[in-house]
Amino acid sequence: LTICEETAGEHNGMHHLRHVVGLRPDMALIGEPTMLAPCLAQKGMLLVNVVTHGESGHAARVTGENAIVRMGEAIGALSRISFDAVNPWLGTVKITPTLIRGGTVMNANPEVCELNVDIRTIPEVPNSEILDTLRSHIPGDVHTLSDRFVATQTDANSVIAQACLRHSVAPFFGSPTASDWVFLADIPCVKIGPGDSTKSHTADEHIDIAQLEAAIPLYKSIIQDVLS
Repeated sequence: LTICEETAGEHNGMHHLRHVVGLRPDMALIGEPTMLAPCLAQKGMLLVNVVTHGESGHAARVTGENAIVRMGEAIGALSRISFDAVNPWLGTVKITPTLIRGGTVMNANPEVCELNVDIRTIPEVPNSEILDTLRSHIPGDVHTLSDRFVATQTDANSVIAQACLRHSVAPFFGSPTASDWVFLADIPCVKIGPGDSTKSHTADEHIDIAQLEAAIPLYKSIIQDVLS
């Protein structure tokens, strides 16, 4: 139904329907690749930037703070952060440092170092709690880059979930990857569609024709079940 789920703002079809048109569906199927198995929950994505500071100057002379050394301390502190909550479908919050930048030349004490962190969230731990924890444990400044991809979950006993379970070939599961579901977090949704998610963003990303053909009667059966 919608387009450009990888983009933001006015170019995202589902964002446009929800926030510009004002559409509020009763329930939805998210057509992401799940091998036609019903996904009841998906992790959110919180992107964070950590910045540490040091004293600029010649490496042979400066004895003050080193931004890269400081970032090493921050990464160590980051690795020790964990949250007790466990989601039955998604597990725990996952924190992954993904990109680091620091220093300018070989013989200068680095004044600034930056670290990007990818945090995959669960419904039980709000973004505000994660950010508060990072800021209280990490030496350096913590900035939010993106927090719109919230964690989502649908009640297994909901009408749409039970219809998917009756007509699918597999049991419920949870997904670590995000989708347009973030724009439908306030309604019952199931992520279910043809294709293998592990092929996403790979050189040979594709959907098997057999999966595509099997999805058509599956969607029909689910919709007829819900409307009956």
